[in-house]
This record gives sequence, structure tokens and C-alpha cells, in this order.
Amino acid sequence: YSFCTLLKGRRRGGGRMDAELAALREEVSMLRGMMRVHTSPRIKEEDGVSIAEWEGMSPVRPAELASLPKMSPQRGRGDLIMKHGEATRVDRENGEVEALWIRLGMTARLASKKRDISFYGKPYGNVLCVAVHQILTEPDSMVETVNLGCTNITHEGLAVLGTALRSRAHSLKVLKLNGNPLVGDAGVAILMKTISPFISTLELGDCGVTSQGVFAVTSTLPLLPNFKHLYLYCNPEIGDLGAAHFAESVGAGYELETLNLQNCGVSADARRWLLSASIQVTF
Repeated sequence: YSFCTLLKGRRRGGGRMDAELAALREEVSMLRGMMRVHTSPRIKEEDGVSIAEWEGMSPVRPAELASLPKMSPQRGRGDLIMKHGEATRVDRENGEVEALWIRLGMTARLASKKRDISFYGKPYGNVLCVAVHQILTEPDSMVETVNLGCTNITHEGLAVLGTALRSRAHSLKVLKLNGNPLVGDAGVAILMKTISPFISTLELGDCGVTSQGVFAVTSTLPLLPNFKHLYLYCNPEIGDLGAAHFAESVGAGYELETLNLQNCGVSADARRWLLSASIQVTF
């Protein structure tokens, strides 16, 4: 409509056209100021759907996101920028979370009504931890299983996720983090300090865990009465020292129903005394 008006103004005289053009420019400037959207989206094809990935997108923050820990501007990993225990808020971060929900075709509220949530194989990094934070902190969240396997998350993303696990008791029982080697011992330590007391299964295969990470797990077992299944496969730095931590936990009266230590660098001797300690372990 505005373009047609400009054409009519051109026919009727330059003054009219200049006035219309100035008004249109003012309107566009106002809209850009309100939305703060970058005007050059990068379009890519994903799962057969054309997606506009706004590199500089920084939309107005919804009230429900304003209080959440935010992600850093580095795409892919989405590392946190921490200052005095709180994540520094960067304009672009909310845009990443909103773009993720658009990409996934859902919202946190809708996702919270499902029993199982899987982001397996979606390499979006720590922004997924913010998304899961939103899901778990939704009122009356029904989620029992969260799968973040092979998503490029790091220990810093688990710091955000941990605030949701610590904030209140909820229904989460199974957490899968396998295939994220940047989680490491630091991520395991953060997770075990904040994990829900209702958790029953934890999968940390190929997460860069060593014997120190195992110690963080076994030290927390007395606080997790429902925790029965632990998968630590493909963490070759666990070794015999990590196996010894499990033997000590059994001696203290805390036993897992399922313990997977395949490809974890456990020697034949350590395997024998783990089995002799009546630990149900898979090597």
C-alpha cells in the first residue's frame, strides 16, 4: 500500500512523494527499533524445511525468559559468561533460545506435558540446556526422561541445567548425556551437586569422565535413594581407581542395580574384585 502511495505521489508531484517517503522511513525505523531484528538472515535447509537462522537476532524478551540464565553469544557451544555466580545477559541469547523453539516446532509449555523429551543428535550446544531448564521449571511439568545425547553440551551448560534440578522437586527420573566429551569431571561434579533426589538413571557414556568424576558420583549416592542405574561406558580414564570408588561405595552399603563400565580401562584384576564384591557390573 505504501509503495503504491509513493507511485501516486510521484505522478502528483515531488513534494507529495517526499512526504510519503519520509513517513514510510520513519515507520520502518520505528519497527526496527521495536523488534531489533537483523535484516540479513542466513537461510539453510534442515530436515527438508527452509529455516531462517537470524545471526544477529535480538527480539524483545518475553517475561517468561527474563529471569532465566542466558547463553553466551558464541554459537554452537553456547558457552556461559559467568559473573559473580550469575550468567551475564547478552541481547542475542534470547534470540537463540526462541530460534531453537521455532526450529523444533514446539514451546517449553507444550514440551513439559510430555513424558519423554529427546534432543539426541541435535548439535545445538548449551542452548539446549536452557531449553530443558524452561521445560523442567514449567508449572506441573510431567517430563520423566530427558535425552541430551550427542548435542555438544559442556559442563557450563550443566550449570544452567542444574539450577532447574535444584530449584524444586519434579518428575525427572532419567537423564541421558552420553556422547558429550566436553562434560568432563567438572560437569559431573556440577550435576551431582544439583541433581534431583528422584533420579533413577544417569547415562554418562563417552563424556570425558575420569576417576575423579566417579568419586563425585559415589560420594553423592547416600543422598539419592532412587538412583539405581549408571552408564559410564567409553570413558577410558576411569581405570582401576574409578572401579575402587565403586567398591568402596558397596562397602558403605550403597549399591547400584546396573553399572556399565565397558571400555573404561578397568584391568582384569579390578574386574575380578568388583565382581567378587557382588556388584552387578558390565565390562
